Amino acid sequence: CDTLNPQLYYLQGVIAEEMGKPGDAAAALQRALYIDQEFAVGHFALGHLLHRQGNYAKAEKHLAKARSLLQGYGRDEIPPEGEGINAARLIELIDAILSSKGREDKE
Repeated sequence: CDTLNPQLYYLQGVIAEEMGKPGDAAAALQRALYIDQEFAVGHFALGHLLHRQGNYAKAEKHLAKARSLLQGYGRDEIPPEGEGINAARLIELIDAILSSKGREDKE
């Protein structure tokens, strides 16, 4: 097993989240980012997970990092583990997630 492959930990995180284990998902995603701090989709996934858990400060940090990294890609380029979603669309998703925090605070 290649323990220094961030994509493996990312996949573990995605699977754990699908299984309803957000703590395990967050831990796996954090391991992926420990190995590769420039893993844009890993930052996106962890930020999105943290946001759904209400941990907005940490979520914003990871989403901002993902956004910054994604800006280094071409608009139509699909980042590693992007699952067919191009950089421009991921940035739109990040912006929507970040703006939703403000709406939730007002409700």
